[in-house]
Amino acid sequence: MKMTERENLPAKLASHELAFSTANLGSLVGRGLAAVKNNKMLASTKSRGLNLRIWGAENLGDPLDQLLLADDYRNGNGLDQDDKKSIYWYRKAAEQGDKHGQACLGIGYRDGRGIEQNDEQAVFWLRKAAEQGSEYGQVSLGCMYMNSQEAVRNEERAVYWFRQAAEQGDEEGQSNLAAMYEHGLGVGQNDEQAVYWYRKAAEQGNHQAQEALRKLGIDWKK
Repeated sequence: MKMTERENLPAKLASHELAFSTANLGSLVGRGLAAVKNNKMLASTKSRGLNLRIWGAENLGDPLDQLLLADDYRNGNGLDQDDKKSIYWYRKAAEQGDKHGQACLGIGYRDGRGIEQNDEQAVFWLRKAAEQGSEYGQVSLGCMYMNSQEAVRNEERAVYWFRQAAEQGDEEGQSNLAAMYEHGLGVGQNDEQAVYWYRKAAEQGNHQAQEALRKLGIDWKK
């Protein structure tokens, strides 16, 4: 049974971008870097944010700047799309202990995107993120334990990490944990627990969980 994989940086991080850029502008000016106020950098909020991220990532070593810059390179947001540069900046953030950078670096190793594919390194970095409470890392690590070859596959560990994410309210963690209960993978088969976790996920709009409940003849809206 294949679990749903995650690929991109958690969308909620994007909400930090504008607030961070505005705050960081004041910080840079306070350091005597009034040059950031030139017309080119202030042409738009988007370009200002990008320039500040580049400056902060390269000169301040700020992990949030590094993380967002990595995502810009990954998705081609205002920059030429470049998976290798994306991995470079995810690693910079990861090596400073940033859990999101660790998770994204792990995904890079898992998929072989921007770097040579390596399951061992993928598990290493995803575990670091998961142990810091990253739901993204926890679900991705659980999926690795379920979807990988025999050398990595471990259903019991998958259940553990899905549960960690599920108990934090992560809809994918909840849906995947429910599937493990439904099919008795890594845990005793338990329809009641399966329905409980599917419902939790379905109530958050998870289509996989909603479809699973429909197949079980259960109206998740009731």
